[in-house]
Amino acid sequence: MQDFWRDFLFAVRRLAKRPGLTTVALVTLALGIGANAAIFSVVNGVLLRPLPFRDPERLVWAWAKVSDNPTAPFSIPDYLDYRDRNHTFEDLVAVSRWPVILTGHGDPERLRGVKLTGSGLSALGAQTVIGRILRPEDDQTGAARVQVRSIADHRRRRIPATMSCRRNREVCDQQ
Repeated sequence: MQDFWRDFLFAVRRLAKRPGLTTVALVTLALGIGANAAIFSVVNGVLLRPLPFRDPERLVWAWAKVSDNPTAPFSIPDYLDYRDRNHTFEDLVAVSRWPVILTGHGDPERLRGVKLTGSGLSALGAQTVIGRILRPEDDQTGAARVQVRSIADHRRRRIPATMSCRRNREVCDQQ
């Protein structure tokens, strides 16, 4: 143990005699540790941590292959055909991104949203804190429009359940 302390003090004295080298060594060490921590955070979040859904190992993502786009979304008629003829999967869910501009509550704000079929959230095992989850009846033509907001969105905005949103040139009242 005495040799360790003697070597440690010798190293400190040598580093104190060469401040330029010491600075370069410490900056290099700090950058290496920082890069390692950042890479691990990404790998942990993307690859190691399980998806926040019920039975994530049973989820499958599928898309259509079109000549100019190998990962094109299915058309609605194709989705309906697959859903009606499905004998393999427990459930089929259609999902599409839906950019929304929130108006009527301060400055307009762009939100990230998705449109999905009525069984989508229950297939993922999602639960609601307030209100209800989407149901297959919500897919029917003429059904009332339904929105499901995250609890973080609800806490951050304190927006009433009925709000006006604008997508492209359409105006819709979400209920």
